[in-house]
Amino acid sequence: MTKVFGGFDPAKRGGGLAIYCRGEITSVRYIEGTPRMVADELRRYTFDLLAVEVPRVYPGSPADPNDILDLSLMSGAALGSSRNAVSVYPQSWKGSIPKTVHHKRIKGWLTENSLNVVNACTYSISKRKTIDIWDAVGLAIWAAGRK
Repeated sequence: MTKVFGGFDPAKRGGGLAIYCRGEITSVRYIEGTPRMVADELRRYTFDLLAVEVPRVYPGSPADPNDILDLSLMSGAALGSSRNAVSVYPQSWKGSIPKTVHHKRIKGWLTENSLNVVNACTYSISKRKTIDIWDAVGLAIWAAGRK
């Protein structure tokens, strides 16, 4: 039986979603909307495991606490969308590596077909949404067992 792994990286008004199956990223998209709308979209999928990034406040971080609350709402909605969802802190799945370095590493793990899937989605969206998509790809691969 084929296992389906998902990764969801929350944003204030949506989030990036990636699906990993049979060693390939088969689908990526950016879901826009409220936490309820995102949860409704995620319920359309059946995941063997959905890894959802949960924000964390780090000492000395310049992050606005209100932004962290918004991200937490989106993470909670995603976690509630699937009985096979797990919460993952950023440092747990990617360590303290800067995003640019980690995204290059993720690209190196992907097949040409998987890269084409991601590039087709990120071609015409904002840089912020593209970052969320790449984090979702990393989360999906992490969910499949690549640590």
